[in-house]
Amino acid sequence: MRNRKRKIAMGVGAAALVVGGVAGVAGIASADPGTKAVEYVDGFGNVNDDFNDHQREAGVLCDGCENSSDTDLVTLWQSILASDGYLGLDEIDGDFGAATADATAAWQGDNELDPTGEVDQATWATADDYLELGDNGYDVFYPGDEQGGVNLERDPDDGTYDLLDVTDPAGATYANASGEGYIWIFEESIKLTAAE
Repeated sequence: MRNRKRKIAMGVGAAALVVGGVAGVAGIASADPGTKAVEYVDGFGNVNDDFNDHQREAGVLCDGCENSSDTDLVTLWQSILASDGYLGLDEIDGDFGAATADATAAWQGDNELDPTGEVDQATWATADDYLELGDNGYDVFYPGDEQGGVNLERDPDDGTYDLLDVTDPAGATYANASGEGYIWIFEESIKLTAAE
């Protein structure tokens, strides 16, 4: 009897190892190609989950937070707010101040989130739910209110994002004049200017 219990236990243990090994291999097979960046905005596969890891990488964006001044990540967030009509295009400056906090709280409230005025994981996740991938596989569009929107480009090889331009609900557009190919999380390189 004792020997039989040991054989059953060994069989169950071996089955668990096989299943665990298969699950581990499946996890590796479905992992993102390459290493996820912590220096710039990137994503792979479905675009609707590309922004929601920024809170883990950069922390919460907020008025007075150390990580929320002079960064492309704040510029990206302000671009989303401007395309939806919560900020003016001329208020996109990469600095998360009181106006950005107020606009964020209003955006959150209108999107059924707790209106904290801080950009957390839930806020990024809600924003990236609106992203649309172009037929070419690299153009990404955030549809704002009315004529508003944010045109982005995601590199098909390494997944890095570039901010191309921002249009407000009235149709005015600011374009990225920096020529930079990344949206940096902790640095500021994007310079938006009125499009001709």
